[in-house]
Amino acid sequence: MAFTRITTADTTGKGVVGLPDTPGLDTTEMQQKFDELALDVIIPKLNNLISELEAAAGAASLGAKAPAGIQAQQNVQSILDQIALVAADASSKANTAFNTATDAASKINSVAETVNNIAYMVNPFTGQVEPINQIIESLYDNMKPAALTAAAYAALQLTADQYASYQITAYDYANYGANILGK
Repeated sequence: MAFTRITTADTTGKGVVGLPDTPGLDTTEMQQKFDELALDVIIPKLNNLISELEAAAGAASLGAKAPAGIQAQQNVQSILDQIALVAADASSKANTAFNTATDAASKINSVAETVNNIAYMVNPFTGQVEPINQIIESLYDNMKPAALTAAAYAALQLTADQYASYQITAYDYANYGANILGK
């Protein structure tokens, strides 16, 4: 709807414009002539405009530039409608993301609970089902001597001349102190 404007037709014959120098009106008629434009045209048109602005369709007649990212006609109502759609879409996406995150957290907690509940597994050294902590201790105990022996050999790789000139004794901890250099 377009707002009602004051037109030339509304003002024609109203007020004192165009009256002769001596209008021939008594005091009351002259006062009415001075007030005629305001009382008969301006005030009724202003009140009509206020009613049009207050109407449900008033925002559709108010011009406005849409903000960046909002595709709408250049009126307040269209922009408000588009902003409401964008907000609803963002809200829907946020709810979906929240639900996805909640589901993921639930699955992670379920996996963590399952892992925490695993207490037994097959020992690779014995083939028997044993508590996990025993298997880990067994694995450590079985690998420690091999690791120490490998470290001892690596540390004592001497040439024959070095061996001949030094009296070195190295012990193989896996074999309970046996001299691995043969002297």
